[in-house]
Amino acid sequence: MAGPGGIEPPTLGLGEHDWERFRKWLYSEYSAKHALSVYLYARKYAHSFFSGDLSELKIISNGKRKHVMNALSALSKFIGAYEYWRRLVAAYGLKWSNRSDELILSRIGKSYGEIIEWVEDVRRVSGLELFVEFAAVTGLRLSEAINSWNLIDADGYYDRKLQALEHFKF
Repeated sequence: MAGPGGIEPPTLGLGEHDWERFRKWLYSEYSAKHALSVYLYARKYAHSFFSGDLSELKIISNGKRKHVMNALSALSKFIGAYEYWRRLVAAYGLKWSNRSDELILSRIGKSYGEIIEWVEDVRRVSGLELFVEFAAVTGLRLSEAINSWNLIDADGYYDRKLQALEHFKF
């Protein structure tokens, strides 16, 4: 049965063995926390993808839709049906959530200047100056910034004499 615009869904589904391979692939591509989220959303909404009916995605919240679309996109790449996924998304008029930095800052109730001022205040706290600057400059999530910081701080990873990261040693 063709979906909107005559788009044929992939004929294959995923058996339990394939879902396990998909899970392992996700854990090799993403952080453990994100891989688990992608896996769970893919399992829950795979029926929409395989049936070619994404109408269910139109009625869920924008935030959840973004996660579901991310999961189904990863699933489509895993099974080699990414072009089908793209055509299906276009046919249903689905959009990835596009929020500008200003919108995000307004939602947390701070202007760009207030965020910069807050970062400057936190930098003055003893022992956190370099870490806060590192996190602000890299734009990493907190958990990613902590993991990166700990790795850089590890013995032998950063050569102070050369002022260089020696990633090839790890």
